[in-house]
Amino acid sequence: GLSCAERLLSPDEKFMESEQEVRMNSEMNEITIEGSSRQNIEQLLQKIQYVNDKESPSLGRRNVQVWMAD
Repeated sequence: GLSCAERLLSPDEKFMESEQEVRMNSEMNEITIEGSSRQNIEQLLQKIQYVNDKESPSLGRRNVQVWMAD
């Protein structure tokens, strides 16, 4: 949860349309966005934030994977 030093923050609800749903797993490293508007889903993807609260963050890549389904 919020105690994870490295985590994702989901988009604020104000950016969501009524038929959309955003879910996050307990490790806060996966976000699922469901909805029918491709344009709005793309906007929500742009609003996802990565947070690293470690005092001495390790250098390196943080890979992002995006899956889309019809």
